[in-house]
Amino acid sequence: MTSLLRQPLVETILATARQNLVQDGHLVPVLFVAVAQGKPLIVQLQLPDTPDQKWAYLRQLGRRLQALHGPLREALLLSESWYVDGRTAPGATTMPPSRHPSRQEAITLTGRNASGDRYTCVVQPLTRDGQQRPVWQEILLALYDQPVTPTAPPVNVLDALFADADRASAT
Repeated sequence: MTSLLRQPLVETILATARQNLVQDGHLVPVLFVAVAQGKPLIVQLQLPDTPDQKWAYLRQLGRRLQALHGPLREALLLSESWYVDGRTAPGATTMPPSRHPSRQEAITLTGRNASGDRYTCVVQPLTRDGQQRPVWQEILLALYDQPVTPTAPPVNVLDALFADADRASAT
């Protein structure tokens, strides 16, 4: 089975997301999950607003998916979100991106494997024209199936999805 973290699949998903955003004006968050047996799952999400609520939502979803489908191998989250470019925005890390005055809209794809030692992160910035249609900017970040290093582990909302599996494998 092809990894959800690999560049060709991630770029195909991003291209489809761009088309959907042009057509619909917004994106529904979608979670792609590779399970031990069978085809990958595609789950439309209704993400809560706060980071704590998102963590709890994804942790519960991870428990439910594992109970129904067995061990989760990988996950990739597609969403429309805010980001702040730390290279150009003062105080980029002092508040959530949704409240930062320099926030920008983006399509994001974040993924990780079950063991937490590989990840993917893609940020496709966009602006809106006078008719609110997306205008694509240069991709800000494109890391595919990268190893996690001890000095720079990514903080990833998908960690919640694997939280119970991570704890079980550590004991």
